[in-house]
Amino acid sequence: MCIFTACNESSNDYLRPGELFPKADKGTIFVGESVLFTDYSTRVESRRWSFEGGNPSSSEEQQVEVNYAVAGSYDATLEITFEDGSTVSENLTISVNNEYVPLVNVEGPTYVFYSEDQDLPQDHPAFTLNRSGVAKVGFVGGAFEGNEAINVSYDPDREPNTFIMLQTNKVGTADLTEYIDGYLNLAMKSTSSDPILVRIEGGGANSSARVNAGDYGFERDGSWHFISIPIADVLADIATEDGKLALLGSFDQFRLRNVTGAMTKETFDFTVDFIFFSVNKPTLN
Repeated sequence: MCIFTACNESSNDYLRPGELFPKADKGTIFVGESVLFTDYSTRVESRRWSFEGGNPSSSEEQQVEVNYAVAGSYDATLEITFEDGSTVSENLTISVNNEYVPLVNVEGPTYVFYSEDQDLPQDHPAFTLNRSGVAKVGFVGGAFEGNEAINVSYDPDREPNTFIMLQTNKVGTADLTEYIDGYLNLAMKSTSSDPILVRIEGGGANSSARVNAGDYGFERDGSWHFISIPIADVLADIATEDGKLALLGSFDQFRLRNVTGAMTKETFDFTVDFIFFSVNKPTLN
């Protein structure tokens, strides 16, 4: 009886159909990289791989490495003939992206106040936006990098006042004294005619750099411009070296403020993004 059962189980096992199981070690790569394909199927009589856009373009090996030289979305197809003569196939999709290029080249230390760039992870604690005067502030789409930028504009529904200011809440301090000869970098866009004050605060003091059209490469054309402002210009309102070091030594807030008192939607509407300090001046790629 046991012998009959064993024979019956063996017979059932022999009749069990094969299983199709192709696998790729990566689904997304950059141009010039390779994907390792492996066939883990069972009861295989024969196989054929076809690699759209890949090199090699086909193979009958159980495992094969395929290189992709051009960006795009490609099918990798495994067709199997099982021992029972049946044939099946399955597609895997490989996404090949253009080679990643960092947004900026920058040597030396950086301190990132606001960025969604993975190469420059944000150093400053998470913050919310506050407004003063007749400012309207918020996170908006259409960013220079990532998903969201910061906008400050004139809000006609607020009580009349003489200034517009965006401020970030104080959630922590940082010692930025090593950047005293460095740069405050940010992307900015606007069509507004008013100058803008780019201000930093720390230790109860504040100082601003005034940015007009043409300053630091900024233009009022509604396009993004990446600018680097020397820290010396940002700290121009502080008279002494000790005062400048004290502000940088307890940096806690970034602000944007208007200069004149004549304010409308047309004269003051600025969007900024990608705000960071650097010892050396960065360059865009």
